[in-house]
Amino acid sequence: LAASAMVILFLLITAQKPNIKRESSYLSRPLDGRQTQTLLNVNNITSWHYYDGMSGISPDGGSGVIYPRGTAGVIFQDGIIWGGIQDGQIRVGGQTYHVGTAPGRIISIGHAENPDAPHVRIYRIRNDFRTVSAEELILDAAELFHDGHINQVTAADVDAVMDQYATDWDEWPVEYGAPFYDLNNNEIYEPAMGEEPGLANADQVVWFVCNDLDSIVTNNLYGSPPMGLELQVTIWGYNHSGPLGQCSFRRYRLINKSGSQIDSAYIAQWSDPDIGYFRNDVVGCDSVLSMGFGYNGYATDIWFDTFLLPPPAAGYSFLQGPLVTGKPGQDKNHNGIDDAQDFAIFKFEQIGPGFINLPLTSFGYSESNITQWAEPSFRIYDGTLQWYNLLRGFIPNNDVNNPIEFTHLNTGQPTKFPLNGDPVAGTGDIDGHGSNFSPGDRLMAMCAGPFVLSSGDTQIAWAPK
Repeated sequence: LAASAMVILFLLITAQKPNIKRESSYLSRPLDGRQTQTLLNVNNITSWHYYDGMSGISPDGGSGVIYPRGTAGVIFQDGIIWGGIQDGQIRVGGQTYHVGTAPGRIISIGHAENPDAPHVRIYRIRNDFRTVSAEELILDAAELFHDGHINQVTAADVDAVMDQYATDWDEWPVEYGAPFYDLNNNEIYEPAMGEEPGLANADQVVWFVCNDLDSIVTNNLYGSPPMGLELQVTIWGYNHSGPLGQCSFRRYRLINKSGSQIDSAYIAQWSDPDIGYFRNDVVGCDSVLSMGFGYNGYATDIWFDTFLLPPPAAGYSFLQGPLVTGKPGQDKNHNGIDDAQDFAIFKFEQIGPGFINLPLTSFGYSESNITQWAEPSFRIYDGTLQWYNLLRGFIPNNDVNNPIEFTHLNTGQPTKFPLNGDPVAGTGDIDGHGSNFSPGDRLMAMCAGPFVLSSGDTQIAWAPK
């Protein structure tokens, strides 16, 4: 069994962008009243999610991750990218500004379920939906329907929020992969035995499933053919005022339903961090903590000035990376433990010895005004090749046989982890300082690999935000 788990964690966690690049074939279709988009908003961070895999961006095209809740944006858009060699060809899929996935499961090799089926939607539950306060429901409705304006909320809006919570609880799709509390560990959902939807004692949970079989959307992404992967996504948060209230968690379950093996595979958390105004940001990474982060290049920001707040920072940390076989004599965490004797985490349980979870294996970034390190090209196969280099820790050009390494620009030294300095202490390679680019509009990719994804295998990836 190949399995990977990656969790993305927002640490401290809206800028509007002109000429937005967001594209989703499925969200532009006529809808039939199904829930196709929703918010995770149980604590001090809110984030938009969509049933086709699009994430982060708001329905009106602005920054879709807000922190602190009710103030300004910190993430414009984010998504997951995967790539590997399948049937002798490099292929890439996932979601960035363009969405290369379609709603629904893969029901057999080469065949996805009907994306217009009534159950193909996004689901959201609260474990306290029967007792949640009227004040919380009003705020929830304001954020879902009225861009946070409480004075525009009607009684019908509040009823709609409550009714959707009840419907999603009753129709929680455990048969398709949605998580539940399996009290007797028999993998059968038994509400009569007291089993309920959810996981990890979370207070709010969002779930959906999508796939990459639609060749139109995969080609619209980076010109790649489909890979036959199903992606099950679980997002959750905690109604806390402390540290747990400042973050959310994501689990990405990637299932190979193609009938062929994917070799030299990688997965990446892609993000466009906009800490308030989008043209004054910087980014960085911490390879020890498997973390990538964005922050403002200056002490103040015009968007956060409105709320009399300094600009915050936002980041992602791999809490559980792809699962691979540990190698004798190697030590991925530099903690003195031989990988072949180490343990891994899978489905919240320890397995091993002989397995490890891959950490962050490289960090990549781009600056919109720098051609050499620009983002991969959309709609053409060169974009796939550029992404595959980026996934492997190289500059995103299209020559996969002669890749060019990132460098610490201040020293010219090659690295898999550019911008891994300490911006608080002011030491090391820091974005916006020395020979590095001036603060601007940044993109970043946190990558992990390589691993093998055989046909029928599952990789579980965890990403907190």
